[in-house]
Amino acid sequence: MAKNCAIVVGINDYDEIQPLKYAKADAEQMRQYFLADLGILETDLYFFSDDSPRNAQGRKTQPTYGTLESFLTNRFEAPFLTPSDTLWFYFSGHGIPWQGKDYLLPSDGNPRREPPLAIGLSKVSERLRRSGAGNVVMLIDACRSSGQKSGEYGIGQEKQQGVITFFSCSPNQVSYEIEDLRQGAFTKVLLEALRIQGEGNCATVERFAHYLRHRVPQLTQQYKKYTQVPYVVIEPETKLHYILLPKLANLADINALVAEALQAEVENNLTLAQELWMRVNVAAGGTDPRVFQAVMRLAGKQQEQKQQRSISPVDPSPPIETPQPTKGSKSTQPSPVIASPPKPPQSTETLSNRSFDLPNKGGKLEFIAVPGGTLVMRDKHGTGNQEHRVQLQPFLMGKYPVTQRQYQAVMGKNPSHFTNEDLTPEEKQKGLTSLDRPVEQVNWYKAIVFCEKLSEILSQDIDLPSETQWEWAARGATQSKCYEYAGSNNLDEVGWYGYEKYGETTHPVGQKNPNELGMYDMSGNVWEWCKDDWPENVKDLPTDGTAWLSSNESKRRLLRGGSWYDAAEYCRSAYRNIDTPDNRSLSLGFRIVCRASRIR
Repeated sequence: MAKNCAIVVGINDYDEIQPLKYAKADAEQMRQYFLADLGILETDLYFFSDDSPRNAQGRKTQPTYGTLESFLTNRFEAPFLTPSDTLWFYFSGHGIPWQGKDYLLPSDGNPRREPPLAIGLSKVSERLRRSGAGNVVMLIDACRSSGQKSGEYGIGQEKQQGVITFFSCSPNQVSYEIEDLRQGAFTKVLLEALRIQGEGNCATVERFAHYLRHRVPQLTQQYKKYTQVPYVVIEPETKLHYILLPKLANLADINALVAEALQAEVENNLTLAQELWMRVNVAAGGTDPRVFQAVMRLAGKQQEQKQQRSISPVDPSPPIETPQPTKGSKSTQPSPVIASPPKPPQSTETLSNRSFDLPNKGGKLEFIAVPGGTLVMRDKHGTGNQEHRVQLQPFLMGKYPVTQRQYQAVMGKNPSHFTNEDLTPEEKQKGLTSLDRPVEQVNWYKAIVFCEKLSEILSQDIDLPSETQWEWAARGATQSKCYEYAGSNNLDEVGWYGYEKYGETTHPVGQKNPNELGMYDMSGNVWEWCKDDWPENVKDLPTDGTAWLSSNESKRRLLRGGSWYDAAEYCRSAYRNIDTPDNRSLSLGFRIVCRASRIR
């Protein structure tokens, strides 16, 4: 039976540096969540705060250097958890970078010493891994700026091997406490995410990370006029689909894990496959028959490998050749398209590129002609074994995502956060302005209103693309190439992504390479709203290329393409994302289509 174990540390009172106000209260709320909501036993929860009582062994639990060092050394000397278990580590307090390493400051810590009196984050993660838990999750609510002159201390960018780490803010940012809420912004959202029930829950690492990255900036903008963006490090990336909250997981979550496990088997990574199948077993409550079959299958393969090693140190079987991504591609996912599909029936209708002049100095709105054809989709996130074929008719799609200039010309205002101050020197030298960036902070409803108004202005039928239209266009309207991203296997050639690499901002459109059709920024820069509600299974999508719209008012809408903030994984042409239609953030924009049957 899998279980959870937790370590919670909250420090207000520091001897050598500025105290905090709500770190201890945040830690207490996390402690209560772990006990009451997650069902962790008192004996499996270790709590350290300014005035916490002695533990069951009679030892002090105030978070001094000596206390925390002793605990990490003694408790983790030998494994006490199993690969099916999850170990949570929550810290709320100050941190500091020193000589390329990250440190957490205990209550008596001194950042001015060399070396500082602090606890290395790498040591924490190393000791946590010794527990034997198959899933280690670190939740770090601490500043990541190192402005020591201003009294702020923060941690840097050191990665922790084999651990899922959620930092409260991005490198060089401040992690805010909010007076009105008497709580830290990150921990407030953290608890929100953990307690969401129903279809919008955060059961998986992926959804949990997505919620934090969108909700925390909203909260800090509301109360502090400051954008605090959580930073998530998933190491290794195979943990993206791990299920943190098994009781909230649905069949699609379990099937995503199954797909990862099967892929690991195909790649002959039996250790990873075994770990993933154990996570499937936990999420399914031990009732999924596929787990038993997998255990037997893996046992046979392991025995076969053992026999081969006993015969010869060299594997006599020829290597299996698999298509490899081009240099620069970070994704290890299998290509979601088929290399040699049957030739699709061709539509007799042909289109050509079009452009329209916008009023109010909006410039030209350019559309690219997308020919019809057959799109072969895969199940969730473009992986797995299920196939779904969609026959699309020709249509026109925006050459770029809608820009700030175009949105302002149509709607009369510009909701975007990013300004000219966020441009790079190179972008300024090119004469580009913030109005050349994609519009962001636009929710799905506002995007629909934009389409309606533009339809009236141009006397055209303008709309958001269906999910299948978007993917077909991103792939260059062809199944013959297996590019992971829109136009390349190297995301650096076609997209802005990973803010730690290209900056914490969007970029003017059209600066990277286009895809085969001549469309720009379909991978990265901003997520793009689609017309569809959220069908978890792609087999539910219409086969004629139209949007999937449920009969009930949906709480989730489709997003495609990834953004300036996200890792390469999220920018794949096949990656499917969702959000609530009323959400707006610094990474949400849209692209439009013009229906071919009504072009005037």
